Amino acid sequence: MRHKIEFERKYRRGQKTMIQTFHQVAANVSRCHILQSTDVFQPG
Repeated sequence: MRHKIEFERKYRRGQKTMIQTFHQVAANVSRCHILQSTDVFQPG
């Protein structure tokens, strides 16, 4: 059981880091989105 708890703790820490990274990337993308032409980002 101890291993499971340690794994969950590591997993949660990894998840938090992933979320922080995602937010950073999203912020960078929105910054680029403002700077660049919006035509590039339109679907289709």
